[in-house]
Amino acid sequence: MARHQTGEGKVPRELLYIPIVHSAADMGSMAGQLKEAWEQKTGAAWDEHQAEVADYWRRVREELLAHLEAKLGGPDVGFDRVRVYQDGLPVGGDQARRIVDEVAARGSENYRLVKMLLQRGAQIEETERADLLKQEYDLVKDALGAEPSSGAGRRQQRHQERAAALLHERDEFIARAIDRTLREGEIGVLFIGALHQIRPKLPPDVTVTLLPRS
Repeated sequence: MARHQTGEGKVPRELLYIPIVHSAADMGSMAGQLKEAWEQKTGAAWDEHQAEVADYWRRVREELLAHLEAKLGGPDVGFDRVRVYQDGLPVGGDQARRIVDEVAARGSENYRLVKMLLQRGAQIEETERADLLKQEYDLVKDALGAEPSSGAGRRQQRHQERAAALLHERDEFIARAIDRTLREGEIGVLFIGALHQIRPKLPPDVTVTLLPRS
């Protein structure tokens, strides 16, 4: 886990870095296709996987709340010093809150946890660029719907190269968004997909803590 030194006299900014493990509720209209692809790739039962996902989010919730309450001084104080950054969210403020409410109501463990933080007083920030998300969605949809052919290998390579480029652009934007909005003495909570590489792109005065630890 990366740790950075802060400049003399500068109050550090902390970022709690939480890798996302997706539940079926996070996948929207693509859930059926992704379930089929996952089972074909792993050979494991989808229901067992979803039970493991639920257990993961239970541990995240417990460790996140314990960490925040210890840093802020209690369960119901200081949450105005917390800023939330959500993978895939291209808006902030009231619009973001409406999206959080909708996705949490569909059963997303990730968004239920975000909603809980907002209810305690945390702020949610614009985290992503909408155009990059649209490009990535179209790329994934195209890959899942592609028919086998003699050129499948070349097409897959092009998809992988474009996906890597888009991921890099998204990571750069997310790191800049965190730097721009997270103030001295505040705690950021980043919910982010496992493939992202945000930490190397953050400024040195942002201390990164990975959760869950266990």
